[in-house]
Amino acid sequence: MVAYSFGVNPQQPDPSGQPQYQPQQPPAPQIPPGQPVPQAGQHVPPPGQPFPPPGYPVPPPPKKKSRVGCIVAVILVSIPMLLIGLVAGGYFYFRHQHVAEPAGQAPSGEPMVPECDLLSEKTLRDLHTTNFVSGAVGETSFTCMWRPTKGKDGTNERYLDISVSNYADYSEPTEEAESNYDYERQNVPPGATRVSDVSGSWDTGFLVGDGETSAAELVFRKGTKMVSISYDGTDKSYGLSDGRMPIEEAEAAVKKVAEEVAPKL
Repeated sequence: MVAYSFGVNPQQPDPSGQPQYQPQQPPAPQIPPGQPVPQAGQHVPPPGQPFPPPGYPVPPPPKKKSRVGCIVAVILVSIPMLLIGLVAGGYFYFRHQHVAEPAGQAPSGEPMVPECDLLSEKTLRDLHTTNFVSGAVGETSFTCMWRPTKGKDGTNERYLDISVSNYADYSEPTEEAESNYDYERQNVPPGATRVSDVSGSWDTGFLVGDGETSAAELVFRKGTKMVSISYDGTDKSYGLSDGRMPIEEAEAAVKKVAEEVAPKL
């Protein structure tokens, strides 16, 4: 019968005649000749690596680095970033509510007076001022005002005003109209950045852009009548405040209105 070894060494049989087995021990590390025997607890280098010179201190095994500092640093950085994100998100949420809010008011129900029936529905839609809110008529003048209709004219505010003065009852009506026109032309508010003469289906006229009271105003004289058309508004934004509407848009609007109004006077 063949005996197989399973990591144990057979010893001499005991008195009963049965062999005794003892687990095989790993071989002791080989210490080069002349090298002092390591003391208990002293580090023994792995096989193949040299022993340190005699008397040289053996370095302790490296310690594992703690991750507590990294975790604390991440937390300290994350908290301010989270707070900034919450503040920014809240700000843009509320500004979006403002930007998306329809401009204007509900229809005023103000009846259209004949003197103010000067513009087509298409022109009023294009200018986002379909809500007629006032028509004040005097003996020699009248004023008409339009504003946005809420839910119909977009989200940006727009204001259209037309004033007409008639000097026909004066002893010299044309001269009186000319005198008032010249006064208006020479006394344009100094804050206006753009002033120019404009021609059209009227006798004489001038355009003021980026003025103190409106984004654009066109004044013209036709015979004994002098007309002032002003257009203003604001464009909503996500910034801290809204800005005035584009001046070029306002100037184009008052020119369009003047060309439509002048033939009806």
